[in-house]
Amino acid sequence: VLLRSQGIPARYVTGFRCTPEAGVPTVVTSDQAHAWAEYYDRSLGSWQILEATAPDSGERTPVPATEATVPPTGAQEPPETQ
Repeated sequence: VLLRSQGIPARYVTGFRCTPEAGVPTVVTSDQAHAWAEYYDRSLGSWQILEATAPDSGERTPVPATEATVPPTGAQEPPETQ
């Protein structure tokens, strides 16, 4: 809401905080559910994570819950907000 109030495109994203490793199955539970904000950086032409949650005992990266929440490569700039 604060970003949008300043005219910066922003969105609320839900997913999971976990550390997947290549080639190793990862078990994801509801205990790893997480939400964060993303803002659209016009100079980069992409959405950037704005993680306000303090890190805990492990370094984990937000992973969107579905592909629908992740813009495809080369995503269009979001529509202007009013």
